[in-house]
Amino acid sequence: MRKTILCVVIGIFILNVFFLFNSTFHTNLMRFLNQDVLYLKNGDVIRGWIWDEKGGVLVGETKSGEIFLSNDKECIRIERNNFLCLLRGLI
Repeated sequence: MRKTILCVVIGIFILNVFFLFNSTFHTNLMRFLNQDVLYLKNGDVIRGWIWDEKGGVLVGETKSGEIFLSNDKECIRIERNNFLCLLRGLI
């Protein structure tokens, strides 16, 4: 199972070389791989990308393109680079 997942991921990166000149594909792939997840105390889950973290305030963008501001005291847990962390766990 691990070998299969690893082969799929390597295949994605090999395909990335072929589509390197297509910046839209490259940007979308990198955004998917670098996705962050915020788990809030009220039960909400925000998937997106954290841009800045200063003075206890998180600034980022959701998958739908909306900008969010969140206080770090409202967060239960923050997972950075979620897909890459899962991939490292499989290897």
